Amino acid sequence: MADILGKYYSEEKIENAFFTSNDQSVSLENPMDTWTVAIRSVFNNTDFLVFADETAEPIFYQNFNTIVSAVKKNAKGKYHIN
Repeated sequence: MADILGKYYSEEKIENAFFTSNDQSVSLENPMDTWTVAIRSVFNNTDFLVFADETAEPIFYQNFNTIVSAVKKNAKGKYHIN
């Protein structure tokens, strides 16, 4: 999460984490088990970071304005939002 949120991320900003079995928000054809982490954002809003349960890879990031962004890994192994 530090790769994605940089200096704005700290452990105390995590509000909650929850598991979803067969999450179809990732893919309707291939649902997967996911973990979602709720993160307190600017102005006390909440953002969400979704991880694949099996690989622990981040899949997408949703901000409080409901803008969903794919999370990708660059050649150096750092995560960023597309």
